[in-house]
Amino acid sequence: DHGLSLIWILALLTPVLLVNQEMALRLGAVTGAGHARLIVERFGRRWGAFALGDLIVLNLLTIVIDFVGVALALAYFGITKYVAVPLAAALLIAVVSLGSFRRWERAMYALIGTNVLLLPLVLLPHPRSGVIGDLVPALPASGSMLLLIALVGTTVAPWQLFFQQSNVVDKRITARWLHYGRVDTVIGAAIALVGAAAIIVATASLHGSGGGFRGVGSVAAALHSKSGAGAGALFAVILFNASILGAAAVTLAGSYAIGDCAGLKHSLHRRWREAPVFYGSYSAGAPGGGGGVGHPPGPPGVLHNQG
Repeated sequence: DHGLSLIWILALLTPVLLVNQEMALRLGAVTGAGHARLIVERFGRRWGAFALGDLIVLNLLTIVIDFVGVALALAYFGITKYVAVPLAAALLIAVVSLGSFRRWERAMYALIGTNVLLLPLVLLPHPRSGVIGDLVPALPASGSMLLLIALVGTTVAPWQLFFQQSNVVDKRITARWLHYGRVDTVIGAAIALVGAAAIIVATASLHGSGGGFRGVGSVAAALHSKSGAGAGALFAVILFNASILGAAAVTLAGSYAIGDCAGLKHSLHRRWREAPVFYGSYSAGAPGGGGGVGHPPGPPGVLHNQG
């Protein structure tokens, strides 16, 4: 919808993302405690419960968006949401239920590595007449200001702080390994910036085409029409991959926080029988978010359009 004019926003938001994640990294590495546990210890159980309740509500909305992405991505291949969403939820539960942090981490690396498909998507021939002129920085029109708010919100989303800090603790990173953690965080922020910019570049050819885009599903179809079936399929696969990654991290952030606030065992190093609440809350969270795809909360169409 905006060509390349919003890339500058990514450049401004990336340092914000990096600062937030690095702070969470330091807190986790130095204290050995998750974000929610530190809130309880410093401000008491009442504020801890408030933070947890706020996190769970926001996480549920975010997970619904992720499952909307799953449904739209697989719909491109003719798979109905009634099949796509349960399969995605089962996949998320299976990956975490391995009872091994290393196996979970390898599964996440595999999903992250799938993002390399952005490269052929960008390199596919796209008509780009007049697109370079859109590099001039511009704010979204008043009707699209929700997009700008969403970009800022997803950069400072609470789940990122809770997930980053607890995952650092679960990975058993201490202050001794803080330097490596910082390098890892910088690499992650760079991947986020490059990946987002690549998607904007790959879809910029559709700018001004009058497609009346109503969400990411129509973008895949438009790429199919303009650049071939390969472009549409790559976009759909990337969308599915990103949605699964997002749902996995957001759901896990909630389970970590529940364990922190309740003082229960919560670690991917433990098995089901050792941390039943941790795995149970995760297993309930994934289908719970998927269940909202058919009737997503909020104003009609907002989650589907912004997903």
